[in-house]
Amino acid sequence: MSSQRKQQRTNNRQIGLFIVLIITIYIISQFFKLINRNDISSYQVREGSLAISSVYTGIAIREEKIFQCTDTGFINYLAREGEHLASGDLLYIIDEGGALDELLNQDNLGENSLSDQDLSNLRTDIINFNSTFDKSDFSKVYDFLYAMDGSILKLANMNILKELDGERANINLDLVKLNRAPQAGYVVYHTDGYENVSDNGITSEMFDTAQYEKHQMINNTLVEQGQDVYKMITSENWTLVIPLEEKRALELMGESYVEIKFLSTQETVWAGIRVQQLGDEFYAYLSLNNSVVTFCNERFIDIELVTHNEQGLKIPISAIDHRQFNVVPEAYRIDRIDANNSTFLRKTFLEDGQQSSEVVSVSVYAENDEGIYVDTNQLKIGDYLLMENSMSENAVSQVGELVGVYCINQGYAEFRQIVILYQNDEYAIIQKNTPSGINEYDYIVLDASVVSPDDFIFE
Repeated sequence: MSSQRKQQRTNNRQIGLFIVLIITIYIISQFFKLINRNDISSYQVREGSLAISSVYTGIAIREEKIFQCTDTGFINYLAREGEHLASGDLLYIIDEGGALDELLNQDNLGENSLSDQDLSNLRTDIINFNSTFDKSDFSKVYDFLYAMDGSILKLANMNILKELDGERANINLDLVKLNRAPQAGYVVYHTDGYENVSDNGITSEMFDTAQYEKHQMINNTLVEQGQDVYKMITSENWTLVIPLEEKRALELMGESYVEIKFLSTQETVWAGIRVQQLGDEFYAYLSLNNSVVTFCNERFIDIELVTHNEQGLKIPISAIDHRQFNVVPEAYRIDRIDANNSTFLRKTFLEDGQQSSEVVSVSVYAENDEGIYVDTNQLKIGDYLLMENSMSENAVSQVGELVGVYCINQGYAEFRQIVILYQNDEYAIIQKNTPSGINEYDYIVLDASVVSPDDFIFE
């Protein structure tokens, strides 16, 4: 009896040690599994949009013609910069002998005040400048100063013109030359050397604003015969040229129109687009037939180019996976169980070597002209499919790739095909209501690289 008890205690001790060993091994394995596993985060699919936009600085190419002075003297402009003149409208006065200064200094000239409409126009100009002024481009302050100075002197000069025909203007009018616009257009009082640039004449150096020089024409200054005194924009049609990186250029080559936003005015318009490669550089030529007067005194114009605004289901790029499937002919399908499952007849062999067959149910992930995409573990390369009621057979040999995400609504990673409409570096917009796809409010794996098909997900 004593030896039996000892043997029993020994057996119990061994069993206990064995159980402890099993528990220890399990705890250690679970510990290593825990520290080595990647955390699986989910993402709820929601509807959204993806606007792909970029900001560019473009060069304005317009129909511009420079005009020279026909006399020598002090020039006084009668038209505001950007004003549209008809052929024959008064444009400027050349005062060869100082007659206008003499008239201004006469005590009997009378009050030379501005009308309410004149003051309203000046106030509008000031408000517009203040709303669009950028401290980083301080040079525009001088442009505004010259424009305001010209506007005020123009209004004063118009009042003086009224006196030139009056009895009190007892001065030598032969030395005052009135000059009229030779053709219709918008008048501009500066040159910059870009007036005759053609589409094919654009170079990357032209976009260097630090090297850009504008030659302003100043009111009431001495000018010589043959000197540039103004230019005219003679057409409403103009082109804005922007440089493009190669990838963006290739994307836009198939486009006919794009939507652009002028950053200074926040105005949005549609423009015709043509992409051209000049040497190693790519340029987009944006054709416009409006807004020429708004930017008539600007050569460099900042725009936002919006080329995509896709609507659909918005998902992170990290959730997308590319998975290989075997592709089988649709003609060999026996029955369609539902949208996600079908049956096929597979060739088999009995133990004695005789040919037989079996019906297999497989998951269907997609269907297209190539065939039916099935799991590689359910129908393998080299399996033979039999056509029902026929001697025809076909070996599984074609492999195809599907783009998709892992849906985890059921607690495991279920691959679902997606159709990407557009994507950037962070998100993709995918088509809604695709067969065997995903829907709004579905949960998917945020990082597809941390899961495998059919993995169970523990929240």
